[in-house]
Amino acid sequence: MKHIITALALLASIYPGLNAQTVVQPIDTVNQLKEIVVSVPYLHTMRQRVAGSAGVTDASKIKLATPAFAADYINTIPGVLMQQGTPGTARITIRGVGSRSPYATTRIKAWFNDIPLTSGDGTTIIEDIPNEFIARAEVLRGTASAFYGNGTGGTVTLTNRQDSSGTIYAEQASFGLSNTGFGLNHGHSQLQVARLRSDGFRQNNAHQRDALYYNYNRMVGSNKITLSVLGLSVRTGIPSSLDFETFTQTPEKAAANWLAVKGYETYKKAGASLTAESNGYKKWSNRLAIATLYNNGSESRPFNILSDKSTTLSARNQTTLDLETVTLFAGMAWLNDTYHWQTYKTNQGERNGLLTENTVRRQNADGFTGFKVTVKNRFTADVTLNINQTMYAISDAYDAHHFTPYLRYSSGLNLSPRAGFNWQIAHNAFLYGSAGSAVSAPSVEESLLPSGTVNTDLKPEKATTFEWGIRGSLDMLHLTYDICNYLITVEHMIVTQRLPDDSFIFENAGQTRLTGLEVMLSGKYFKTTNGQPRIQADLNACYSKNSFETFWDHGQSYNGNQLPGIPAWYGSATVTTNFGCRSHITIKANRQGKQYLNDANTATYHAFTTVDGMAGYTIPISRSTELRLSGGIRNIADTQYASMVVVNAPVPQNGKARYYYPGQPRNWFAKLAFGF
Repeated sequence: MKHIITALALLASIYPGLNAQTVVQPIDTVNQLKEIVVSVPYLHTMRQRVAGSAGVTDASKIKLATPAFAADYINTIPGVLMQQGTPGTARITIRGVGSRSPYATTRIKAWFNDIPLTSGDGTTIIEDIPNEFIARAEVLRGTASAFYGNGTGGTVTLTNRQDSSGTIYAEQASFGLSNTGFGLNHGHSQLQVARLRSDGFRQNNAHQRDALYYNYNRMVGSNKITLSVLGLSVRTGIPSSLDFETFTQTPEKAAANWLAVKGYETYKKAGASLTAESNGYKKWSNRLAIATLYNNGSESRPFNILSDKSTTLSARNQTTLDLETVTLFAGMAWLNDTYHWQTYKTNQGERNGLLTENTVRRQNADGFTGFKVTVKNRFTADVTLNINQTMYAISDAYDAHHFTPYLRYSSGLNLSPRAGFNWQIAHNAFLYGSAGSAVSAPSVEESLLPSGTVNTDLKPEKATTFEWGIRGSLDMLHLTYDICNYLITVEHMIVTQRLPDDSFIFENAGQTRLTGLEVMLSGKYFKTTNGQPRIQADLNACYSKNSFETFWDHGQSYNGNQLPGIPAWYGSATVTTNFGCRSHITIKANRQGKQYLNDANTATYHAFTTVDGMAGYTIPISRSTELRLSGGIRNIADTQYASMVVVNAPVPQNGKARYYYPGQPRNWFAKLAFGF
């Protein structure tokens, strides 16, 4: 109730004319401060007319991000928090969903164009994509299953950058960082190549990444054909997390057990997508996307060495009928994933005998349909229904003479409905809201018991989301705003239950309640002669309260406790000053509030703030070429902070739980780019 009252008060204060008898006019696209078309949901819509919440961050924010640290730009979207301990260890939560995953992102789906960045078991990695490849990131917050299949957190869609002709760049920075690459755009083709090398500021923290992206698109009659190819080669050291004493006194150290084996992760990925869009038959259109992702990796850990391979194939088709005021759509999606892994004994990081060998085949199928209605270009409502099922089969091939047949699991058929509305209540002011439910099937790791059998009693998590808000612009103040209040309930929450022999299983344990208020403000002031604002200010913030409604663990009640790993509030503020069209200075501040570290709420981590600054200058060389210089200092105040925390970190015999991944201390960078 408190959040509802807060939202209503904000509505009244931001647009006092709501209570007057104002004549509602169609949107004035000339005076709109920021006109952006989003591709989520799947029906392309201007952001202010989306029937629900949708966040967008563009290239101006992405260029401020540290190479290999996607958290720097993802966290500029309210309600989205990415904690990134190292270039290879990160966790994204959207409105608190996904916070219980210890070292990876789950319950969230992601794509780079149409190439999936989410594996068949639901693990998502977006930090592999170089910042220079990305033009913008779009996030659909909340239950997105009705549009994109099972997933309770939401979706992240990355769109590739397209330079006018070409760019070559080179960057040097602290901790031995070297970041080089180029992009070429000619005719129907685009090629981007990037190489990153860094020693890291911690022990065993070196990171290497080579990336290639190729895009080809062409119109064939009334059909648009797009081919995308992505290649990645990554090797990253694993310093792991630290206990509080080491974190505060010597944060540059690695955890002793990971340093002893020189722990690392290395993998090669190749992905491709082929998309065909047809708009040539009267009011009908069709979009078919076929994609694949291959991964071959290994990881050296103190307890064993993992070697794994996976191949993911997916297809999605959507047919749309546009009848002006009514739009109908329907489609199907299918995913098949084969994951093969082996674990080996380790002798100080050297492979020493096979322990396990398994294969998992996973399939997910979705069918969806819905409609969108527009009334007098001022009111929009959409309704979508998704039905999906996840199935997988596990085989044990450790001993060829004692082959274990497939163990099977099925989530059953799950319905995911969603309904939303958008109402233009005044000139450049839009009320919106949505309600929906979604499911996240348990991963393979979560469904396996220590005996090697499958826990067929484990139910998928189910989330129900309600959201309502207002967005628009105040032309007299040169300000755009988006304010959203949400309520999420999660049932059958999957939690870890540790057994006396130090093994563990996953069980459904209770229900959680997630509430929050998200705020986005953006202002542009004092235009220059070329139309750019001299000052642009952006603020993104989220205040949330996330609690266990019912949760028992080994007979201990945690009812009413706050969920760990989610700051009470977090956000960022960015101010850019443009000096004409050639130079600019940007200051960015990030703030995270207090957060709990365990379910018992007996361990906490304090709030912290970091501040970054950068400047850029462009030198025209000819009508079609220019030299761009940029540089800056990150973490100007040299704040000691944890860029990621481990939720419910196990307590070893010495009693020092390793909760903390230290963030980078003050560091500098300088970048040179040549555009042609």
